[in-house]
Amino acid sequence: MAIASFRGEKSVADLADKLYAKLTPTQRDLAVAAILKANPQLADIDTLPQGTLLTLPVLPELRTKATRKLENPDDQIVAQLNDALNAYGKRLTEQTKAAQAALDDTRSQLDDKALAEAIGNNAALRQLTDSIAKANDARRKALLDRQKRFETAVVQILKDLDGL
Repeated sequence: MAIASFRGEKSVADLADKLYAKLTPTQRDLAVAAILKANPQLADIDTLPQGTLLTLPVLPELRTKATRKLENPDDQIVAQLNDALNAYGKRLTEQTKAAQAALDDTRSQLDDKALAEAIGNNAALRQLTDSIAKANDARRKALLDRQKRFETAVVQILKDLDGL
């Protein structure tokens, strides 16, 4: 069986028309039934993400279109993993930046002169703000460490995927 990727077709019949050449209505029905049997996830085609790998059933009476790129399944999986890792990396970077901005805001509030004046000589409040500052610094360090470890891991994973 060949492999193709789902490209957002609105129905299994549309998918069959894009995969097989010159389908008659009877052939289209045959192709739709075979595609659904090989890919039950297509029963809910509206929720299927683009790029999902599909198994193309072997139908001797039908010919696949030469224009539809039927890629090597290994290459498709590597490409999908690569895309997923890059997307996750972007989300993690955005989340890290947002967390660092929140830490900067906390540090700014802790350094505010009005807060220092309000605390005055209250030892308990001074200890609390010092504790918050230390936790803030530890969180910043942990965020940067996590980001660096992720980037190192992704570089290695992508290198390993390229070797496949």
